Amino acid sequence: MNLMYLKTVISFRYHWEKRNKTSKSNLESVQNLKRKQELLYFNVSST
Repeated sequence: MNLMYLKTVISFRYHWEKRNKTSKSNLESVQNLKRKQELLYFNVSST
């Protein structure tokens, strides 16, 4: 798996979500996405 490609896709998705979900009630889903990003990065870097 290409880590650079993965990071680009994740950051794109994160910023896209952030832009589309601006209300405070949707902030949680953005934080969840960020948490998924960290977990995914950890999983990739640990293998």
